[in-house]
Amino acid sequence: DDMRQQSEVDVATYNAERSARLVAEQESKRLHADLAALLGLENNEDNQNEIRRRTAEATDYFQRNENAEINTLKNSLTKAMNELESTRIRLKEAEEKVDSAELRSGQLEQDLTLAKSDLKLLTHMMEEMREAESSRRAAME
Repeated sequence: DDMRQQSEVDVATYNAERSARLVAEQESKRLHADLAALLGLENNEDNQNEIRRRTAEATDYFQRNENAEINTLKNSLTKAMNELESTRIRLKEAEEKVDSAELRSGQLEQDLTLAKSDLKLLTHMMEEMREAESSRRAAME
């Protein structure tokens, strides 16, 4: 019983594959006829070599065009990648300059605070000296 079922499955598979092959052959013939019509030739046995030759030429032509387009795209991609790398380098340099400027700014703020403190001290000392001078003049009179 299992052998009979397997045999039926095999026959069904064979018939399906045979049917698919016939459909593929019909499609191939239709494509040959369409190609012959596109090339302006009759679809007969005498013209099959000419159809193959022209098909090969067209295939080569399209492959060359595709390869040229691929090369153009590769060159564009390479150029874009180089520009991106250059931009990254410039960005890093700019960030380093900003960091350096921030450090200098911090140092300048410290220097300014120190200078203000020194100025305040000197102003106070001058005031004390004026008072001492005024006291000395008053004592001399």
